[in-house]
Amino acid sequence: MERLLGVLADLIKNRKPCVLVTVVSGSGSVPGKPGARMVVWDDGQHGTVGGGSIEYRVAQEARTMLEKGHQAPETRSYDLANDLGMVCGGAMEVFFERVDRPSRLVIFGAGHIGRSLALMAAEAGFEVTVVDERLEVATAERFPSAQQVHAVEPADFCSAFESDPDTYFLVATHQHQRDEEVVRRVLPVASAFIGVVGSRTKRATFENNLRKLGFSDEQIARVHMPVGIPLGSNTPADIAVSILAQMIVVRSHAEAEPGTRPIEGV
Repeated sequence: MERLLGVLADLIKNRKPCVLVTVVSGSGSVPGKPGARMVVWDDGQHGTVGGGSIEYRVAQEARTMLEKGHQAPETRSYDLANDLGMVCGGAMEVFFERVDRPSRLVIFGAGHIGRSLALMAAEAGFEVTVVDERLEVATAERFPSAQQVHAVEPADFCSAFESDPDTYFLVATHQHQRDEEVVRRVLPVASAFIGVVGSRTKRATFENNLRKLGFSDEQIARVHMPVGIPLGSNTPADIAVSILAQMIVVRSHAEAEPGTRPIEGV
């Protein structure tokens, strides 16, 4: 069990989705006793629920859950003789629970909005990273809820960063030029959300520049700018609330309907 939990922890750390499978009950002659566990990922597995045909079937179904983006845990029943042709007979119930990488939020800009958003987003379950080249503001002391704080140029960070479909980007640096550079870097990579603090006038300028660089209208449409759900207030904390609310809507929609686009207009 200790080894299996270690493997599970490594998978989560490396942001690799997996399914934890547990035998919850058995009757008759069964190869896997209640409490037996196995963790399955796209190209591997560890542990056992009894071996043989039942383990092969369970591993297949776990990988199907991963491929389809299935989220809800569920219990499945197996008649070993009739369903799998196993001579031992008996029946087993197996619980499947998908374990996903946490949604990751990268905040470019360690100013007042970034500071408020980092705190709130961590409470909402995001794994927060803050990036700002200014040594005096990009500190762990200012961002105690962030998992990582990088005092580097945002463009340099983007060059080395590996994004994925569960990564959220919020661009709020102290310079429009840096904002635009970050957007150019993150638009081509996989992500769930790209938000930029700025006005509609700023968006029009960005759109024009991005088109000149060859970005398509579909790519540009992924950028939320102005970012956030309108709340009628513009304090840093209120702006952070509005941004977080918008990201939560996108995250909730993605979990409800894996593989779909974010809700239009959000």
